[in-house]
Amino acid sequence: MFPGSIHVEWEKVLSIYTVDFFHDGHEKEARFDKDGKWMRTKTELAVAEVPEPVMKAVREYSDWKIDDIYLYDQASGVATYYMIEFDHDISPREKQLHILPNGTIISAF
Repeated sequence: MFPGSIHVEWEKVLSIYTVDFFHDGHEKEARFDKDGKWMRTKTELAVAEVPEPVMKAVREYSDWKIDDIYLYDQASGVATYYMIEFDHDISPREKQLHILPNGTIISAF
């Protein structure tokens, strides 16, 4: 699925196989079931790679600092979404947003 990947590391927990690797200039994690069927891929992104509708939704949280951005592509008919992790200078808690590519926030915690 990911030709040319480098720094490939596999791990098995119960019946799920997880592989961490670099592909097309991105750090990625893919999961496969016990039969080798792809379940999902998580790709770490830079702010400049996130579509404008997603960034527009993120601006609502401008008092928080973006820490990490991940794109989740999934099998089983689950929608692709972005997970934005935030830190705050005065709060030890981290905030997460799950946002569809059209900018719709599907969860915030």
